[in-house]
Amino acid sequence: MQRLNPKSASWEIYSNLRARAPLVARADGRGFKKVLETRKKPYDLDFARVMADAAACFFRDSGLMPALAFTFSDEISLLFLEAPFAGRVEKIDSLIAGFLSSAVSLDLARPVSMDCRTIPLCKDEIGVYLAERQIETWRNHVFSYGFYMLVEEGLSKTQAMERLSGMNEPEIHDLVYQKG
Repeated sequence: MQRLNPKSASWEIYSNLRARAPLVARADGRGFKKVLETRKKPYDLDFARVMADAAACFFRDSGLMPALAFTFSDEISLLFLEAPFAGRVEKIDSLIAGFLSSAVSLDLARPVSMDCRTIPLCKDEIGVYLAERQIETWRNHVFSYGFYMLVEEGLSKTQAMERLSGMNEPEIHDLVYQKG
């Protein structure tokens, strides 16, 4: 068996991967469908508070300095104008995912996990990124509202999905609006 000299070889292949600032670290819930199955549909204000509280806890207790947090559904985006951990992507992703997983788990009194990805941006892209997340938030909101409205009217989840299949956001919005 060949022995490696620890000074000449590293098994940590991504340990030197770095991201420049500004950057966004976006954490996303893993398997939150099960976590949310007993919650009010389409939107549970208590769960929204849990996510907002996790973001606030991050600002207060993480020791990192995000400039802004944006949350919707099971996602939290943190904007950093200066790269934490000298931009070390592994460190950023693992610590933010771990911190937010812990904060949400403590609030929900059940274990949950989040993943995290680092998104380097140029200053001019910050507004574009946030606008795209807001568009995704609205699209998610309209689809979810339409889906659960159809389920409440008696359609099965499969039938509701079939009904919404191929409809764009304005069409779903109009459908919801017509139903009051």
